[in-house]
Amino acid sequence: MMENLTFAHKIIKPHTVDPLEGHTVVIFEKIGEAGEEFRFEIEPGMRMPRSRIDLFKWLRGRGGTNYFAYAVTNDPELRLRFATPVKMDVQAHTFMLVTSLAYAVSDPRLLVMRRNDDPLRKLREEIGARLQYEFASKSWISIRHEFRELSADVIASTSALLGQFAARYGLTISDLALTCELDEKDFADARHEAAIEQQIDIHEREANYDRLKITEESKTTNLRSEHQHEERLRQTYRDNEIQTLQQMQALKGADLQIAVDRLTNNRRIAAAVATAAEGAIGTAGGAIRTPAELLQAFTTLQTAVGQMRAVSDGTLPAVSEAIPLLAASAQNGVAAVLAEMFVQTAQMPWPIQRKQELQSAILHLVGELLLDGAAATVVVEQHRSRVEALRSGGGLRVEQFDYLKKFTDADRLRNEIQ
Repeated sequence: MMENLTFAHKIIKPHTVDPLEGHTVVIFEKIGEAGEEFRFEIEPGMRMPRSRIDLFKWLRGRGGTNYFAYAVTNDPELRLRFATPVKMDVQAHTFMLVTSLAYAVSDPRLLVMRRNDDPLRKLREEIGARLQYEFASKSWISIRHEFRELSADVIASTSALLGQFAARYGLTISDLALTCELDEKDFADARHEAAIEQQIDIHEREANYDRLKITEESKTTNLRSEHQHEERLRQTYRDNEIQTLQQMQALKGADLQIAVDRLTNNRRIAAAVATAAEGAIGTAGGAIRTPAELLQAFTTLQTAVGQMRAVSDGTLPAVSEAIPLLAASAQNGVAAVLAEMFVQTAQMPWPIQRKQELQSAILHLVGELLLDGAAATVVVEQHRSRVEALRSGGGLRVEQFDYLKKFTDADRLRNEIQ
């Protein structure tokens, strides 16, 4: 049979019905064979009234065979230290949890009434069971290295329930303190794990050094590559500058050659147009009957030819006064085509600059076609495209638009000016 800790620790002890210093005396009366009823308590230093003294005398006089009493300690700092084995949930570790319990009696009457249940043992078992449950699920590393903080959390989470349990037996918990006791193998494991952690730390340091070294080498390589890239860019820039200067010089030479070729072509065009215009005199013979009419026609053609030469040189003077007589005197060939062109373009609802651009393009086109086999196909296409662009620019009447169509067909125009 297990020892009753409540009696063993002298929290309760049998006593007479007399007062006892530092104790509360709880008096019961036997009822029948197994029953008992509480009668009253005697606190330390309590002076009983005369009626109560008479009661005691009466109890003594009856021999006190039906009355019994227990003295319950009033010590406010009762202590109990006990160990509880704890097996972790992972089943890999166990340790001994040592509990230091500070408690006191809060209800002497209740404690005596439950004396046969051994209140102190019940409280010790409840504390051990709850702490076992709480610590079994914790991390083994935290138990070994952070037990103080961990135990404070466990006590805080269980103190309310444990206090309620103690109160059911007339006890109160004033303090709980926990420590853990590890076996020698646990310390060996700890030393082994510490060595492993130290080795891991060394490896991590070496790995960090290697990573840092690789990073620095990569940065150096990148800087070298960037420097080489910048140097290549500068060299490319210098090469491009040299190439640009060479191209500019080549373009200047090409522009000069183009200017010379243009001047030569303009002169050839002007000469061809003038020759064609002057040749129109032969075709206008039937229309000239007097010397005065001959002189007037010659003067008109000469003026028109001079103006056409000026057009070929780029000055393009006004030719509105010479056009009617030139048109009247020219019946076919290049002179007729050009005379009609000047008449038609003069009537177009365009600004003077746009008219002049169209006339210049047509004159250049006609001049190139007069060269026949010597004409440059690219130059002919350039002037033909210019006429087409001006024609399509809008602002013309339908008949004017249709008229300019023949200047966009080089073969047709060549036949008309022959």
